[in-house]
Amino acid sequence: MGEYIFTIGDKEYKVDVKSIEAGIATVVIDGKEVGISIKQLGKRADTPVVRKPAKKAERTAVQQVPVAPAVQAVPHSSGGKLVRAPIPGVILKVLIKEGDTVKAGQDIIVMEAMKMENQIQTSVSGVVSKINVAVDQSVQQDEVLLEIDPS
Repeated sequence: MGEYIFTIGDKEYKVDVKSIEAGIATVVIDGKEVGISIKQLGKRADTPVVRKPAKKAERTAVQQVPVAPAVQAVPHSSGGKLVRAPIPGVILKVLIKEGDTVKAGQDIIVMEAMKMENQIQTSVSGVVSKINVAVDQSVQQDEVLLEIDPS
C-alpha cells in the first residue's frame, strides 16, 4: 500500500503498510512485520491536519492479574527458551536485565493489556540471555519478549 516515515516523539520509523483489512493493518516497521489494530474516526480528510501531540495519559493500576499459566517459555533452536507475550499490550516495566539469573515463577515483566496490569512470569529457571522489549513498547500476542538459557 505504501511506505511512510512515522515520527513519534523524536524518533523516526520507516513503515511499509502491506494491507489494512477488518481494522488490522499489517505493517513492516524498521524491518519487522507487525499487526496493528486501527479504527478510523469520522470521515477521511482530503488534506492532512497538523495537530499538537496529546499529553501522555496517566496510567493507573486497575487490577493486577498474574498471567503465568498463559506464559510458557518455549524451546528455541539456540537451546534457550523464548518467553512470548500472552496477549497484545504495552510494556510498563522490565524487572530483570540481561545476565540476571531467574527462577521459575519469578515476575520478569509488567505489561498493560485491556487497562489492566499483568505480571509476566517465567516458567523456567536460568540466565536471561536477551531482552527484546523496552518500557512503553507495544507488543503483539506471541511476540518474543526475552530469551532464557536454562540452568
